[in-house]
Amino acid sequence: MYENLQKKVVSIAENYADMIDGKIIEAVALKGYIGPDKMLREIVDGIRILHHAVVMLERLARMSRSDGEESTRTDER
Repeated sequence: MYENLQKKVVSIAENYADMIDGKIIEAVALKGYIGPDKMLREIVDGIRILHHAVVMLERLARMSRSDGEESTRTDER
């Protein structure tokens, strides 16, 4: 039931993970040229958004499992 939404959230999570990785590499390469506060803030914000996407995936997985269990129970009757 939630497969399409899960695929989209996985794609978003993958993109944010790539973005965070790029920001970390950029921060290391530009060390001393850009204020560390700005780079760190961007990295932390990206990690926070990635965390939200992962939590959403976990919830969708639980909802999918519970829907499957309900349909199995209904079929057994």
